[in-house]
Amino acid sequence: MIYRQFRGSRAAELFPVLAYEPGQQLFILDDLSLGFGFVCEPLSSADRAQADRLSVLMNLDWPSETLVQIAL
Repeated sequence: MIYRQFRGSRAAELFPVLAYEPGQQLFILDDLSLGFGFVCEPLSSADRAQADRLSVLMNLDWPSETLVQIAL
């Protein structure tokens, strides 16, 4: 496996954006993929109901080659 270290100062250098569609809040990236993001509050704990809701999100019928990234 090859690891690359990002040395830029902005995320735009890592994910070059060709266009942004404000109505849908989607980015079109230079590899012709779509990107979006959102910020939410972290959970300090979780119960079974919250775990079940996250499981539904992870098990959606995502298109092939979809990449989901979660950062704390």
